[in-house]
Parts: sequence; structure tokens; C-alpha cells
Amino acid sequence: MIFYCSLMIYVVLRLELFIAIKLDEEWRNVWPIAAGRGKRMRRSLSLAALSALNGVCVSIISPSGDNLSLFLLSVIGGSFLMAAVTDYVTCNVYRFVWWVAWAAGLALLFFRATEGQDKLYVEELIIFCLLQELFFSKLYGRADCHGFCAGALTSCAIGGGMSDFLLCLTVAFGLLSVIQGIKGNINRRGNLKKPVAFLPYIAVSTWVVLLM
Repeated sequence: MIFYCSLMIYVVLRLELFIAIKLDEEWRNVWPIAAGRGKRMRRSLSLAALSALNGVCVSIISPSGDNLSLFLLSVIGGSFLMAAVTDYVTCNVYRFVWWVAWAAGLALLFFRATEGQDKLYVEELIIFCLLQELFFSKLYGRADCHGFCAGALTSCAIGGGMSDFLLCLTVAFGLLSVIQGIKGNINRRGNLKKPVAFLPYIAVSTWVVLLM
């Protein structure tokens, strides 16, 4: 099961990287296809390791362990990993990544509903997403809001509610504050001296909350 999830996540990640390379000149410059063999190997091993780590998480949180749930969660995991990687490297996240993650999340939510899931907190999900897109987008990037919404959608599909959505938000900011504080990147007002990619923190916090 872990191998299947890890492989699926890696495949999704590679497909989305391929699309990004084909569509974006900036990403082609950052992620050159013609890089040296050693660099390509290290890069591939790093992505494979991250995919395996995500695969372990997916195999643990899958609500029923069926192939469809594992596949959809792997697609979400691959998209989250893609968003984190691109945000870290270029501070830019492609919209199609969220379309894929949201489509997989909605499919998982629908599948869980047809399975007779006792309680799905769809109303709380809608409220949280509206708050993110309408208000929190003024505090941080739109892509970060999309990431929180994708995480909340996934959490909702496996039975999570508003407390889980807010916990993910809290953990993400907590990790950001601790790590950047250690690096000395926070000023006296509590703001970042130098902007950093937030999506890696969102991705980690999402998996942490889903595993709880």
C-alpha cells in the first residue's frame, strides 16, 4: 500500500512538473531538463524521498484503505508536494495544481458521502473556504489560501471539521514562527524580515493534522 501511494504521488508530481516545464519559461530556467546527470539524479532522489514520505502519510490516513481513496489522496498529496516545491524554488504556484487537488478532494468527499459517512462537515468547510478566499487572502498570498482550502477539503472528506481546519492554520503559523525565529528572520513587530515560501509549512501542517 505504501509503495503504491508513494509511486502514485511521484507520478502525479512528475506529470505536473512536466506541464510546468512546458508552459513556463521561468520554470524551464530554474529546472533545466539538460542539467548534469549527477544533479538530475540528486533531484530525482529528493523528490522520490518526499513522495515516499507523503505515501506513508496517505496510507495511514486513508479512511477505508480502498483503491479509490488511496488514489485520490495520492493525487492530492502529489499536488501539495508540487505546490510546495514550486513555491520554495520560485515563490510561484501554478493554478492548475489546485484545480487537480480540488477535483480529487471533491471526488473523495462525494465518494465518502455515498459510502454513508456518518458526518461530513460541509457547511463548516464552506465557511472556512469563504473566510480564506475573502478575508485571509489580504494577509497572505492567494496561493496560500488555496492550499489551506485544499487541506480543509481533504480533512472534511475524512471526517474533519472546523476545529481541524483551524488547527492546521495554527500549526502552519506556529512552524513558520519557530523556524524563522530560529533563523533570525522575524523583526520586533513579529513580521518576516525576508519573505519565505509558506506552502511547505502548509503542506506539513496539513499532514500533521490529518494524521492526528
